[in-house]
Amino acid sequence: MKFRLSAKHLKRGLLALCISVMALEPVHVMALDTVFYSGNNILFTDPNACKNVGATGSKSLVGNKNAEQIWNFLVGNDGNLDAEDALTAEQAAGVMGNLRQESGPNFEPDAKEGNGIGYGIAQWSYGRRTQLENAAKKKGVAVSNLLFQLQYLVEEAKSRQAIRGGGNEWEVLKKQKTVEDALVFWHDSFERSADSKDQVIKVRGGYAQEAYGLKEKFPPKGGTGTTTGSTSGGAKPVVFLDPGHGGAIAPYTDQKSGLRTSESPNSPEREDALEVANRVKAELERAGYTVKMARTGNDDKVTFRERADAAAAAKAAIAVSIHTTPGEINEVWPQRTGKYREYNGKRDTFGDTEDEKKTAGTSEKFADIFARTRTAAEGHTVDTDKDQSTQTGSFNRAGIDSKGNIALVQLWSPTVPWVYNEIAQNKGTGITDDRKAAYATGIINGIKEAVPSTAGKGECDAVVVSGDLSVMTLKYAWPQYHAAPYANNKPEYQDAMVKAKESGQYVGGGTNGQIGVDCGAFVTRLLIDSNFEPKYNHSGKSSEGAGPTGTQEAWAQKNWSKVGTGGSINTAELQPGDVAFSPGHTFVYVGTIPGFDSKIASASFSTTGESWRSPMAGKESLTRGDVTWYRKK
Repeated sequence: MKFRLSAKHLKRGLLALCISVMALEPVHVMALDTVFYSGNNILFTDPNACKNVGATGSKSLVGNKNAEQIWNFLVGNDGNLDAEDALTAEQAAGVMGNLRQESGPNFEPDAKEGNGIGYGIAQWSYGRRTQLENAAKKKGVAVSNLLFQLQYLVEEAKSRQAIRGGGNEWEVLKKQKTVEDALVFWHDSFERSADSKDQVIKVRGGYAQEAYGLKEKFPPKGGTGTTTGSTSGGAKPVVFLDPGHGGAIAPYTDQKSGLRTSESPNSPEREDALEVANRVKAELERAGYTVKMARTGNDDKVTFRERADAAAAAKAAIAVSIHTTPGEINEVWPQRTGKYREYNGKRDTFGDTEDEKKTAGTSEKFADIFARTRTAAEGHTVDTDKDQSTQTGSFNRAGIDSKGNIALVQLWSPTVPWVYNEIAQNKGTGITDDRKAAYATGIINGIKEAVPSTAGKGECDAVVVSGDLSVMTLKYAWPQYHAAPYANNKPEYQDAMVKAKESGQYVGGGTNGQIGVDCGAFVTRLLIDSNFEPKYNHSGKSSEGAGPTGTQEAWAQKNWSKVGTGGSINTAELQPGDVAFSPGHTFVYVGTIPGFDSKIASASFSTTGESWRSPMAGKESLTRGDVTWYRKK
């Protein structure tokens, strides 16, 4: 029992340990919004959570015993999971082997750990238990409700980055082929106990094999083991994002068309494209869209046919390719009838079917929208290549086996309107942070106008899980450190500060029209706008006493808990949202955020004009002797 308690403590109690482990391993980024946040114990509203967790219309569980009900839920037999989320028998058994170890032979949803920390079929603990309880309260169901816990388990797994495999935990689980692979993966990523691999296989593996026997009595109806596919549902459109390139793929012949193609890694284009796509994904999901990604890691090898098929399987309302290119080429390419690719006497032309003609018309309308929204966001003209000279040159150049004038992902997508984006490189063969931000904004605005979403307007209440501090950090702060002086705010932060000033909020200092280039102003805005601490610094209201760092530390002393000083603090125990004060300066600990180069975010005011720094990844020492750390109670 002592070992079990220690394992649970290691598994879920030491948040910073999880963060440290993740920091040591290279991570394939799935998303920049919800994916990595469940370990951070920071609340946010997950727009995708409406889909299953306590939503109205949930069907009853099927089976006489908890084990049977869990099995039928996981494999899709009871209709509570969409077909895309249902597991294979092997995957379900792997999960159940772990749940059996956590909650006992009867899979008790009200199982309690001996020390009172863990609870439920998965023994949610500490911050994760709090999130479970809050979600149950919000949905008006008992936290011990088995259906609720199963639905929550799925959505929580979707919000967490897998420890390996380049995706969220549910997606990577669905790639596992054997009971043992699913068992070990689910333990290592979702459960994270201190059990050794041998212990997992011997004990949990035995329980998994017992569960696997249920396939004879209850054959799976839903699990396919695939990770793509969704229903678009008019109120919540599905958007398919296709960040260009990825892992290198040697030349091959596509069996359906007879065309010959390959894939080049094109670094740093592939990294820039994925970062832009992740920014787009984060904002769209916050706005209520369902977003599918062609790839989630920079080494992922995904063929053009696989990308096109994935968009079709997802029933995407729009597909968006994201690329960068040399020269001053800032364009949007739609599908057009009569466009083609050919190789060795074989020709594939778009527009031969009624579906393709209809799709082409929609794609051209979408492209016109994108050209306009990108032009506004990027500050240069973006056109749709009306004479089609650029795209013709791109797909007729040396090294292209199947020549023509349309991207293969567009050619092979007869039912999905596809918008192909190119932006000029302005940092060698890459693009700068400013250009990434503008590019993402233009694409986001184009998607919102082309396929509006009404999700969240009476559809259902979202479930509170973890992450808005991370989302807002990425929105307001540059992900890389810039040496001072650097007074160039991210557009989103600048807009927020202008609005804050207009409403009488504390905005600190600034320079050259950039409001809030100030450490205390940034921390105030971040904590309030992320809803992490709406009351921070007197709710940010100047009329109520909001002010610079001295005022903020006095507020923290009165309303928060002192964690310790830089000379005594254990940095492994710092938590996202902890605020540090030193004489005349403050900064915030944000933890591990994919795409953000530091665990702290900061800004700096300058009295000399030499140390201006807009909000960005910080380099301040966590352990300087004059630093004092405070934490929200």
